[in-house]
Amino acid sequence: MKFSNFLLTTSAFVFGLSIQASASDSPGFLPAVPVVGPIVEEYAVLKDVCSKAGPNTYVAVQFEDVDKPVTFDYGQCYPYKMDGHFAKQAVFCKVAFCFNGAGEPEETCNKPFLPPVPIPVGPPLTLVNVGHFANIIGNGAICYETNAVPESLTQLS
Repeated sequence: MKFSNFLLTTSAFVFGLSIQASASDSPGFLPAVPVVGPIVEEYAVLKDVCSKAGPNTYVAVQFEDVDKPVTFDYGQCYPYKMDGHFAKQAVFCKVAFCFNGAGEPEETCNKPFLPPVPIPVGPPLTLVNVGHFANIIGNGAICYETNAVPESLTQLS
């Protein structure tokens, strides 16, 4: 992969999907953008669900046309489409390093990873899947605690 393509892909992933709750809560690695309308209401619900889910849960996701949010733990594949329903919004309640799986759809969280390095995410980040953009750049993510990223995943593919 050319370095210019890597930068373009990274920028599209990070800036095309990310909206943060407020500038004052910003963890420092992504720019804050004001959140408006229904996104705010859903953000509060997802943040609460994520925070109460368990010690290894890092994200709560609301899928389209699904009543209850779904939570994912470190090391568990977070698909951008589940049972035919696209992810609508995700809220991170813990810091994680994520790999965006760009393989075949049946290989949701497998290599190749795009970009080929982990992407840092964390509270108060919310990802809003506008126009199913996440599904254009990948099929799912697998995320790890900052000190637990498997070395085999950090090898450029």
